Amino acid sequence: MSIVLRKVLDGENEIFFRNPGQIRINATLATRYLESATDEVLIDELREKGPMIGYGKMGPSAYATPPVPWGEPIGELTIYGWEPGVVHLECENQYFLIVGAQKIQSITYVYFMLSSEIVQRADSFDHIYQISDPTIYAISHEIFKRYLLDLYAPKKSEFWRPYSLSVSLPPYDQSCVNQLLAISPIGSILGSKRNLCIHIGSEIFNCYKEDRGGYSFAGLEAMQRICNALILAEGNSIRWQYVKEVWEGIGDTTCWWKR
Repeated sequence: MSIVLRKVLDGENEIFFRNPGQIRINATLATRYLESATDEVLIDELREKGPMIGYGKMGPSAYATPPVPWGEPIGELTIYGWEPGVVHLECENQYFLIVGAQKIQSITYVYFMLSSEIVQRADSFDHIYQISDPTIYAISHEIFKRYLLDLYAPKKSEFWRPYSLSVSLPPYDQSCVNQLLAISPIGSILGSKRNLCIHIGSEIFNCYKEDRGGYSFAGLEAMQRICNALILAEGNSIRWQYVKEVWEGIGDTTCWWKR
């Protein structure tokens, strides 16, 4: 079953997808953009394939000053960017999720969110990435192509998973969310309650894996769904970040959680 991606912008020279949460790629699949490096091809390929994973020197760590609110909101979403001429720093490469591109007058801007790999498969080139920072950043296409090292498109459209701002959880999922919310103080997730948090994550993985006849990815997808629900429950990402860190390594020999 294919999932319909929610497009906030979809014009001749613009495309923007609302809050994707997970994307599965295959590292052996090429993109047309890497051959052309043109903004037209980037917009067309985003429209055709949906959000894509990039790898390069992007995000706040790549700049000498923090980002500021930039331009007009897209829908109700605030966009952040950097003033022209801000020094671009030498930094580590990282993964990011490209959610859109838009040509405004003569300049094309690329919109992205920082992401991290949550699944490392031992037996294939498949990888799953999730949003690690809900902030949406904008940079010019010229800067984007200068610091982009690699680009990956979704393996198939049905492997893309949307992240909803309003989630209705099954009873078991909600009970797990409630257990995680009950851990107090919040800092104890990284300390005295760490083992409890790991136990909850392992139970989620094993429950959904068993329910799907040994399909490991079902367990990881359930963990991601429940972890994301923590942001909605509290309105911030602190507990979400802590749980992501503590759950690292939960899984089996096929795939496992990687923050």
